[in-house]
Amino acid sequence: MQPIPSHPFRFRRSWAPLLVATVCAAGMTGCGWIKTIAMDMTGAVLIEGSKALNEEPDYEIVRIALPANLKTVEVMMAANPGNLDMLYMAGQGFAAYTYLVIEDDIDQADAAGDAKKVAELKARASALYLRAQNYTAQLNRTKDTPSFEVRRILETGTPDQVKALLAKFLKKDVPGLFWYTFSWVGQVNLDQSNPARISDLPRIEALINRIIELDPLYYNGLPMIIAGSVYSRGALFGGDLPRGNTYFERGVKASDGKFLIAKFNWARYYALQAQDRALYCRLLQEVIDAPSTLLPEQQMMNNVSQRWASRWIGRAASLFEDGQGCATPAPAKIDWEEVNDGLL
Repeated sequence: MQPIPSHPFRFRRSWAPLLVATVCAAGMTGCGWIKTIAMDMTGAVLIEGSKALNEEPDYEIVRIALPANLKTVEVMMAANPGNLDMLYMAGQGFAAYTYLVIEDDIDQADAAGDAKKVAELKARASALYLRAQNYTAQLNRTKDTPSFEVRRILETGTPDQVKALLAKFLKKDVPGLFWYTFSWVGQVNLDQSNPARISDLPRIEALINRIIELDPLYYNGLPMIIAGSVYSRGALFGGDLPRGNTYFERGVKASDGKFLIAKFNWARYYALQAQDRALYCRLLQEVIDAPSTLLPEQQMMNNVSQRWASRWIGRAASLFEDGQGCATPAPAKIDWEEVNDGLL
C-alpha cells in the first residue's frame, strides 16, 4: 500500500527561523518577505497538525474542531494569498469536512424522514464543495496555462480541448486535480436530478481517468473509488456497471481492504445499482466488523464509513426489488419427498 503523501506543495523552510532571527537582530527594515516566510512556516505546521485530525478516533472531536481549523487557514490565506500549502489545506479540508460531517448529517436527516432538513443540508453541502473546488482550482496550472484558464477549459471546453489540457499534467499535479474533481463529484451527487449536473459527468470522467493514469494509488486508491462511484450509475445516465465494479475491486485492493470507504461505496453505488443484495450485505457487514485500528492514519474516515454502513445495512429491504433485508435468512430447502409422503 502506498503511503499517503504529506503534501507535494510544501516549501521546505528549515533555514527560515535562523534567517528571520538574523535579519531582525540586524535591525533591517522593509523586509515584508519575512512575513511571507513566517506564514509559510506556519502553514507547514498546520499541515503536519492536520494528520492528527485524520487519526482522531472520536467523531465529535473532529466535527467540532475542523470548522475552526479551516477558518484559521482562510484567515491566514487572507494575509498570504496564493500560498500553495494553504490553498491545498483549504480545498482538501472543506471537501473532507463536507463529506465526513455534512453528508453524515444529510444521511441522518434522510433516515429520519426530514425532507426539509435534507434540502437545507444539501444546499449547504453544495456551497461548501464549491468553496473547496474554488481553492483547489488555483492549484491546477501548467507551464503555459494559468489556473483560471485551466478551469475554464475543464468546465466549458470541448472534449478535445479537455483531453489536450489534461495531457500536460504530471504526477506531481495529482493532489490539486484530485480534490478539485472530488469536490465536483460531490456537487453532482447532491443534485443528480439536475440535467446540468449530469452533463458535467463526461468532463469528470476525463479528469478522474487522467488522475488514475498518473497516480491510481493516491490517498489509498481514492481516485479509483471515486471512479467506481461515477461509473456505477444507471445506463440511462451513461453509466458502465462492469467498469464501475472493476474500479471498486482495484480500489479495495489498493489498501488491502483497510480503507473502508472503498467497500462502503462499492456497496452503496455498484451493488445497489446492480441489485446484488448478497454483495451489498457482505460488503457492509465487513465494514461494520472491521477493527477500529485497521488503518490508523485514516481512523476518522474509517469510523465514518462504519457509521454509514450501520445505517445502510438496515435499509436493504427497502432498496432491493426482492424486499429482503440483509438479516433475512435464506428460504428453507423444501424436502419434496416428505411433502409427497404427506399427500399420500
